[in-house]
Amino acid sequence: MKKHLFFFFFSIYLLTASGHLYVRDETCMGLLTKRILEDKSLSLLNTFPDSNPPPVIGRNGKLYSPCGIGQSIFVIPFCLFGNLLDRAFGLDKIDPDYSYILSCSLFNSFVTALSTLILFIFSLKIYSPKTSFLLALFYGTGSMAWPYSKYFFNQPVSCLFLLLAFYNLYLYTEKTSLKYSLLSGGFIGLSILTRTDNLITVPCFFLYLLLYLKTKTKAPLIKTIICFFLPIILSLMMVALYNFIRFESLFRTGYENMSNDRFCSPIEGLYGMLFASGGSIFLYNPILLLLPFCYKEFYRRRKNEAIFFGIFFFIFLLTYSQWESWAGGGTWGPRFLLPTIPFLILPLGVFIEEKMRFKKVILSCLFLFAIWVQIVGISVDFNKYVQIMRKLCKTDIYTIFYPQASPIAGHTRILMNKLFKVAPNDPVVKEYKEPLDFWFILLADYIPFPIIYTALFLLILSATVNLYLILRRIQC
Repeated sequence: MKKHLFFFFFSIYLLTASGHLYVRDETCMGLLTKRILEDKSLSLLNTFPDSNPPPVIGRNGKLYSPCGIGQSIFVIPFCLFGNLLDRAFGLDKIDPDYSYILSCSLFNSFVTALSTLILFIFSLKIYSPKTSFLLALFYGTGSMAWPYSKYFFNQPVSCLFLLLAFYNLYLYTEKTSLKYSLLSGGFIGLSILTRTDNLITVPCFFLYLLLYLKTKTKAPLIKTIICFFLPIILSLMMVALYNFIRFESLFRTGYENMSNDRFCSPIEGLYGMLFASGGSIFLYNPILLLLPFCYKEFYRRRKNEAIFFGIFFFIFLLTYSQWESWAGGGTWGPRFLLPTIPFLILPLGVFIEEKMRFKKVILSCLFLFAIWVQIVGISVDFNKYVQIMRKLCKTDIYTIFYPQASPIAGHTRILMNKLFKVAPNDPVVKEYKEPLDFWFILLADYIPFPIIYTALFLLILSATVNLYLILRRIQC
């Protein structure tokens, strides 16, 4: 059942992938991979497109990506496969770097499908297979994890590693085997290589570990703590080395010189990420509206996990709410809170297993609304929409705080116009000239139709067959 679940979601994400990159951070990480593979270099000198804002100037006046090196390393196998596709289909006629662009755009399809699988596997520890599948479905198609499977941002990879870190720490509490403590620290270390600011999660994991250790007098306390922290320390040493190679400083990451990298009062960020029409985690993940109604019961059943989930979320919320760019730079929903979503969805299993009929009706309605929110998210290029709103309104404030200008409302109008020619005189609709944001539309002019149709058929067939096999196993 696990492999069927993975391939079900992987097929959906590949089916709805975009086939292109959106913003500067994605381009930085993708071109760094190209430089590593082709030139054995960590700089972006002479490779970064002039049309984009430049990355950071570092050692010897060269350009460097301010992003963590992890994502650029992890995507290498995908880029090697992309080079094979380039030879087969001549992707360079689209863009000389298109094999890298395509590979990077598909990377998080795999990562998000794997995250959904890990969530499902952990959920099986505390819920029934049916409930676990529904939780995986809520995360995989009813949260903003689905739109982010299209982008090359590093939050989905952070989410995967942090989820794996928690799962292994949970296994340690079950089996008291030091290898799980080591693996947990290792995955935290990988998340830090991906984004240095994931260091803020270490106290959460350590607290969860201490909550277990204080009740187990026979657990090897010192060895457990050493195994947990050793990989984290090694990853920090690698981050420091990468910083020194780029900027001749162990502590300079590259974000220091960026104009929007400032910390300020958290009030606006807190309001924005919790309640704003263009940034609320509850609006972009409507299924989480049920969380207040089941968290108390979840805490009663799984006290340590409930404490970890709550602190994990609030550390992300409080940290990023103080950053001037808390909204994520005009992206789909509260991007920086994406790694917390699996941990917020897991307690919903308590609500699912309630036998009261009206709760099932509420759950179904919220899930359908959540599906719609993600469909409008995957169908329209969020970056084009943000650019249009900046052109019309001269500011990002309207997309965040004004309901009629929020990306959900704007994407909905654009999608309805594309499908049914609704509101053709709407200013946003008139400005949006792009087709729907799917790879098979983008590549229609470059790859023969039979190949595209065959790929679409196989992906739809894979999703359908794997869903059927999952449902059959659940019913058994």
